[in-house]
Amino acid sequence: MAAKRSRLLSRVSLGPAAALVLSGCALLQPARLDPTPDTSVVRSAPWGKVYRGGYVQVLSVNGYEPSFRNRHDVAAPPGEQHGAFAVNVCPDGTYKRCYAVTTTQIAFRTEPGRSYLVKAREKLNGNNKFWVWVEDEQSHVVVGGVAPGA
Repeated sequence: MAAKRSRLLSRVSLGPAAALVLSGCALLQPARLDPTPDTSVVRSAPWGKVYRGGYVQVLSVNGYEPSFRNRHDVAAPPGEQHGAFAVNVCPDGTYKRCYAVTTTQIAFRTEPGRSYLVKAREKLNGNNKFWVWVEDEQSHVVVGGVAPGA
């Protein structure tokens, strides 16, 4: 069995992207960013699940965009932020076939060493209208946007 696997692997040609991944270059950025004393982190968060669900995609925060390796977190200097976000619906619940139903921009303020979640909740099931807000991940205080009941 091992000889058969070895022969199969010897016939496989690796492209440049696969070679980079195997060499470790794609692993330079962690899968989850953590804030530092000089940065804050803005993260996407899932929404829904009962009727349908999805996640909020961070498009950019003050011009900083998510990296290819980590599409859900953005590190930015603390202070006044202007974020662009998309609310994605994932009809099969697996996050494989998601599509954006709306986008929004939110102004908010971040503190160094803190992380923030961008959340959404549908106003009425199936109408594609959402409350979208940013909250401190640790304290759950809303720092921007409009949360339900606000």
